[in-house]
Amino acid sequence: MDAERPYAELAAAIMWPYVAGSIERDRFDALVADTYATFDHPDVVPVRRVEDGLYLAELFWGPTLAFKDVALQLVGRLFDHELGRRDARSPWWAPRPATLAPPPSRPCATAPRWTASSCTCTAGCRRCSAGR
Repeated sequence: MDAERPYAELAAAIMWPYVAGSIERDRFDALVADTYATFDHPDVVPVRRVEDGLYLAELFWGPTLAFKDVALQLVGRLFDHELGRRDARSPWWAPRPATLAPPPSRPCATAPRWTASSCTCTAGCRRCSAGR
C-alpha cells in the first residue's frame, strides 16, 4: 500500500513521469532520498489529526523550518545536478556576445527603456543617443 511507503520513495515515484528523459532514474531517486533525509521528522510531512474529519499536514520539519522546504530543497539539488552536467567549455555563466548598444549616459525621458530605438522623440532630443 502506498500509505506505508517512505515519503521520499513515494515522492520520487510521483514526480518521475515529469522528469523522465532529463535525468537518470537512479540519480533522481538518490537526489530525492538525500533531500528528504535532511528533514527532522521520519515521516517528512507528518499528518496530525486535529479532530474528527480534520487533519493537519506539518510542513515545518525541513532544514529552514518553512513550508517551502518540501519543494525547494529538491529544486536546489536538481539545479545543482543540471548545472554540473553542463559542458565545461560552455558553462551556463559564460558571457553572451553583446548584441545591444550600450545604454546612453542619460536615457531619453520619453523612452520606457534605455535603447535608442525605443525613443519616441521627434524634435531633436538631446537626452537620448538617437539624437532624433
